[in-house]
Amino acid sequence: MSRKLLLPATLGIAASPSYAMKHRRRIVLGAVAVISLLIVVWLALTAAKAGPTPTFGIATHPATSGGTFFTAFLTNLTGSYIDLAPILVQTEDEHGAILNNMGETWTDKDRNTLFSLLPQGVAFFSPHVSPTDKNVRVVVEYYCQAAGLQRRISRRIGPIFRYLPQTLRQWVSDRGFVDGRLFRRVEGPWMLNPVHAASGPLTPSSD
Repeated sequence: MSRKLLLPATLGIAASPSYAMKHRRRIVLGAVAVISLLIVVWLALTAAKAGPTPTFGIATHPATSGGTFFTAFLTNLTGSYIDLAPILVQTEDEHGAILNNMGETWTDKDRNTLFSLLPQGVAFFSPHVSPTDKNVRVVVEYYCQAAGLQRRISRRIGPIFRYLPQTLRQWVSDRGFVDGRLFRRVEGPWMLNPVHAASGPLTPSSD
């Protein structure tokens, strides 16, 4: 007479918490291994061949009556369009307080508002600065298309990212392995506002 082995599922017994924990740990370790491999591949690709990237620049000019004294520009040297993120303009007064302004927009040479930039296109903006602002700088962010390998990988590994810590998940996302787009952030230098320098320090008025 043969004997049948009764499994826990046959007996109606639920899987133990330790089994579920081991299964979850196995998934996490597998995800980390895949991410580690992706990082190695990405570093190898970056070291082997760096393609053209957008370039950011600033051109200063005499201060205008509208309070502008420089123009920032972004040139798309890649072969695909890039998405433009909101512009951050930081100003510092004579007391060292820093204010953030995100009211500026990218435009083309005809002053049409831009939210993306075609290949070989150029975007501009000239922020208005108050005479009370001593220093000013701009911070720009944009998204450009990743390499072909990164885009192909991003289509197949999306579900594993929920198991990664936030910091690592963001790092991998910024390098194109989540949606095939690279995140870039450029911080311009602090510049002295010539209008503030010409007017001198502010003094309280007396009645």
